[in-house]
Amino acid sequence: MTLRAADLGIAATLLVAPLFLGGRHDLGRAVYVGCIALAVVAWAAHTLLKQRQVVTPPVVLGLLGVAVLMGLLQLIPLPPSWLPAFSPALESLLPYSEMGPEWRTLSLTPGATRIGLAVLAGHAMLFFVVAERLRSRQDVERLLTLVAIAAASMAFLALFQHLTSNGKLLWIYSHPYRKIGATVQGVFANKNHFAQFATLGLAPLVWLALRPREKTKPPAASVSGDPFSAGLLRGAGRFFRIAAVLVVVFAVLLSLSRGGAIAMGVSAAVLCTLLWRVGWITPAQLLPVALLGTAIVGAASLYNDDAVSRRLDDFASGSIEQLDKSQGRRLIWQANVDAFQANPWFGYGIGSHREIYPTHFPKPFRNEYTHAESGYLQVATEAGLAGILLLVSAIGCCLYWLVSAWRQTEDGESRVLVAVAAAGIAASLAHSVVDFVWFIPACMAMVVALAACAMRLSQGVVAEEPQSVSRRGEITLIATRPWAAAAVAMASLAMLVGPASGSLTWDEYLRRSVAFNALVARQASATASEDPYYEETLRHNVEAMIAKLESVVEHDPHNARAQLRLAARRLQLFDLLGASEPNDMPLHSICDAAIASEFSSKDETVAWLSRAFGPRADLLIGSHDSARRAVELCPLQGEAYTYLAALRFLSPPDQRDVLRMVDRALAVRPYDGEVLYETGKIRMLAGDEQGAIDLWRESARRPGAHRLNLVSLIASHLPASFLIDRLDPDWQTCQLAFARYQIVGDEADLDALAEHAKSAIDRLEGDESPERVALYWRQLSSIQLAREDLEGAVFSAETAHELTPSDFHARLALATALYKSERFADADPHLRWCLARRPDIRCLKNWLVQSTKRQTQVDKNRRLRKSTFDRVALLTETPQEESDTPPETAPGVMEVVDE
Repeated sequence: MTLRAADLGIAATLLVAPLFLGGRHDLGRAVYVGCIALAVVAWAAHTLLKQRQVVTPPVVLGLLGVAVLMGLLQLIPLPPSWLPAFSPALESLLPYSEMGPEWRTLSLTPGATRIGLAVLAGHAMLFFVVAERLRSRQDVERLLTLVAIAAASMAFLALFQHLTSNGKLLWIYSHPYRKIGATVQGVFANKNHFAQFATLGLAPLVWLALRPREKTKPPAASVSGDPFSAGLLRGAGRFFRIAAVLVVVFAVLLSLSRGGAIAMGVSAAVLCTLLWRVGWITPAQLLPVALLGTAIVGAASLYNDDAVSRRLDDFASGSIEQLDKSQGRRLIWQANVDAFQANPWFGYGIGSHREIYPTHFPKPFRNEYTHAESGYLQVATEAGLAGILLLVSAIGCCLYWLVSAWRQTEDGESRVLVAVAAAGIAASLAHSVVDFVWFIPACMAMVVALAACAMRLSQGVVAEEPQSVSRRGEITLIATRPWAAAAVAMASLAMLVGPASGSLTWDEYLRRSVAFNALVARQASATASEDPYYEETLRHNVEAMIAKLESVVEHDPHNARAQLRLAARRLQLFDLLGASEPNDMPLHSICDAAIASEFSSKDETVAWLSRAFGPRADLLIGSHDSARRAVELCPLQGEAYTYLAALRFLSPPDQRDVLRMVDRALAVRPYDGEVLYETGKIRMLAGDEQGAIDLWRESARRPGAHRLNLVSLIASHLPASFLIDRLDPDWQTCQLAFARYQIVGDEADLDALAEHAKSAIDRLEGDESPERVALYWRQLSSIQLAREDLEGAVFSAETAHELTPSDFHARLALATALYKSERFADADPHLRWCLARRPDIRCLKNWLVQSTKRQTQVDKNRRLRKSTFDRVALLTETPQEESDTPPETAPGVMEVVDE
């Protein structure tokens, strides 16, 4: 019973846990470690009941033990004198002592490090329980079959979800930022992770498909005792296994993951080479395989409008510019290299990447890089040289096991198993160069299973019975301490329960935040001022988001990001509630008044706030406490320092130095647009106008919601010429400014912004992808239509169409500009093209009807004018003496022409 429970836990780790976004979600991580805990506890009970000795090589025990100890070292408070030696970067990033207690840990994100340590311990326990469960070659084969089933099931699920997608994960879960099923990606939030998961099971699938028929006795209880029926069933089984291989390859190609294509190619190359060495395949057999692969690529490309072939053509170009058009990967790689060089020994803490990379990422970018787009670089950033040495040692162990297993046996069947494990491990090592697949628990579970197979094969697990297992160089681990592994697994699960319990509420907050940002964007348009319930809607949404965040931090008090957002939303609600109050004081005036009053304690300050602002005062107090807590949990969150600066009257007098707070914010977030905007406001209030302008100029070039606040602030006091001359805004800021000045500005402001927007796009050519520049051109066309610059609007739309000829929106912008310019003949083919692809857009049909009518009328008038001109020419050519009436007095000619 206990053995079956252990097997059930292992199977659930590979089949069930991946359904929760591949284990990347907080809930998915808890499910993943929970399945491992079930397997470990059941196996520990089995070893005690059966008195079976559990063994593991000392080198593996040492490596995994050191890895866990390194994670603990990052969390243990150290003497302040040790930190400069262990973590040189802390001295320049902090010193935190200026605003509170000294920072004492190597990890700058202890909450994330706890979660990462729990998952790392889960990987270690999974390796132990899988390795100890493999007692014979049959066990290895069953595990590889399970890996193959996991990959094939995920590929079938991914294709089915893609064909029947409603935008939700498994048709029930809505991801805050991604539309699931838009590409073939299964239950993963990233197509690259799905491609890696499927590729890791490809070699086991090929092994199942090519495995020779087992020589067994004629089945005594076969279907109706008919050997033909039994053979038919075996043939059907072989067919379905081959079909599963083709489906996995097809799904990986349709995922459009270039990293996945690399991993699949590496896996196929290693597998084919080793199978050829074993004698399972011959060079002559590779030709039909190559032809079949080409056919699959062609089918996938035809299915997805040549997208597959275009993605694969990027490799053929051999150009890094073609492979990384936005330069995103190269920029994030360089940021990780810089971060590693600044702190090379033990890194910044497991899970710290998303908080530390912005310090070294100077170029404005719209996306947040939660990971380093390279497993090797992320290990270097988060764990330093210590982590790199452990990683190299682990890879060395895997390679040693594979080579040792290959050399120790002459058995072809066992060597095939080695080849299968080697192909999967090689795919993981190759894909991790350009992606962070090691940080996806579902993918790592597959790698751990393959590595455990390699270890057991190297130890001689080749016989039919467990007694033949080699015992050389092994030590007793769990037989004498069965509770040790179970305790580690349960402790890891306990660390993940809090984040998991608040994760769904966090998702709800993120979804509300996305909708709220879209709602706030209306503030820059005239439609917001026409909505009498707009302000009330904003307040209702912010109140709902605060309630969600309070629930999150209640379940997960170590969530630094939730604390930071809670501080921001409370300040936001304070401002929204004050907007409806007569003679309301802005926050900086409240701060000045409180400091000038020289209250002797925080209690007196709070009492004054309560008298002056009533229940609203609780929002300021709560915001200050959340910002303080956010800094205590992660000192890299620069926005928290700006909130503390704005609320410094609630801090002790010795911690109210606003310029020091600004310096701290800029030290940890020197390129963050929100931080630059907020610190610019603080400097402006402090009288440093030029310093504020310098910060705002840089802030205006960085993506984020702060740009709307900056534009609104300037537009409410200054003309557009100030914005253009002093800040030199980029295209996105110009677009926001144009929408805002449509409400508060005049014609001169709008003309100046439209002209500057065009020059801003001209400067972008070559720095942005053609798709992004085309987007800017068609948006400029809309602005020019609003300014009734029809010629400019047509030119901008034509430019966008030339850059992206197959883009629907660019074609629609061109059709709109031509129609508005009354160039109906030119607009007609574009309107028809758009209508054929989007018949649900009603205005297209109306425009096409009107365009046809107007064009018919124009043609009729043209023919009429041509007929009149022909008559005039005929009269002019007629000799004077043969005409009864002189041409210049011919009746009705001028009237017709005038008409």
